[in-house]
Amino acid sequence: MITPALMASLHHLLFFIIIASLVAELILLARPIDAALAKRLARIDMHYGISAMAVLAVGFMRVFMYEKGEAFYFGNAFFHLKIGIFAVVGIASIYPTVLLMRWYRAFRSGQTPDTRRAPLLRKLVIVELVGVGLMLVCAALMARGVGMFR
Repeated sequence: MITPALMASLHHLLFFIIIASLVAELILLARPIDAALAKRLARIDMHYGISAMAVLAVGFMRVFMYEKGEAFYFGNAFFHLKIGIFAVVGIASIYPTVLLMRWYRAFRSGQTPDTRRAPLLRKLVIVELVGVGLMLVCAALMARGVGMFR
């Protein structure tokens, strides 16, 4: 049987995978991009995306099935802020994902892509990491009942 504690642990583990993926991207984007690195970055970004979708699914399962109930969460300002930050981080991640896939496909087809935007991608990854950190702060406040509307 899946318990609330197990779901919470899975939720946290997925956030750790997200953070690890973003940190790996940040470090690797500081290096010169070649075919092998483009492939590695594309794979890391894929893990990041899968983990982000999984954290969202597990999070909403916790809201509706495993934790304090939807009234608690939907009545909490920090829950709404956390979801809003998640959306901003998701939007911020679109451009890096598209560019990383372009680089990977170009290298795979024998072309040399223009990788001069790597510094911009690093900045976007930093924005994503800050956003994830803010989500974690929101989660801690929310879990303690801070920010209730009623």
